[in-house]
Amino acid sequence: MHIETSLDGIVDQVTRWCATADVVLLSGEVPDQGPRQIIKVVSSVDKFFEVLEGASRLRPSVATIQFERLGEEVFQDALADNEADPDDATESDLEEYREAIGHLLWVNVTILTENPQLILDWSEQAPWADPFLNEDAVAEDDLESEEESTSEEPEHEEHVRAFANELAESADFALAKNNEQRTYVAKKVLSGRAHAEGVELSEVLPQATAIYEVEVKPRNESSLIQRAQSLRREGFTIAQISEKLAVPAKRLHGLLRGH
Repeated sequence: MHIETSLDGIVDQVTRWCATADVVLLSGEVPDQGPRQIIKVVSSVDKFFEVLEGASRLRPSVATIQFERLGEEVFQDALADNEADPDDATESDLEEYREAIGHLLWVNVTILTENPQLILDWSEQAPWADPFLNEDAVAEDDLESEEESTSEEPEHEEHVRAFANELAESADFALAKNNEQRTYVAKKVLSGRAHAEGVELSEVLPQATAIYEVEVKPRNESSLIQRAQSLRREGFTIAQISEKLAVPAKRLHGLLRGH
């Protein structure tokens, strides 16, 4: 049976990135840095490098990493628990995961950025991890998260996130070069709808900037590279592709370098 272990590379990836980007790497929970918006980053493991690239453009200062490996004791406990509960997977099913011992069950990475001041939060667990996770601890964490969410007016936060997503996906926002231009675009795109929901642009703009840099921009560039590569295979020159895609030739050269 194949055990997916791509999660293991995240620890080394984050360690190397912190050393290169001069970011302080801590083990454990995020240190108290005062009030900062938390951005839940959505990214697959194989695209996690794009999260780091995006964070690099937001002046990262501190990163934290937490993870858990499947140990022999946890594995044996899962087998014992399984024997006591016939409704769970059979012992032979769990035995197939023995080779996963030593590999990551889950990992959580947070990155504190200074421009804007945010906390980027990314978590992932191995696809085979469920039988080996502490359900009581997970339930307790879920309860704590629910309590925190309730105390922080989740509906308001949902509005902020929705407006930030809309703004980050705007073509005009991608062209903005500074905060003044981003504010202008925000007023144009959201057109007073944010204020009607009790949301200030000062809440939306930092999240929109982070979402654009970490999620939207890498996705757009990946799509652009694929289109440019397709045109190259058809015999078009860089100059022709530049004109066809309305992208400066210098930028195309940079995007296609190494592809």
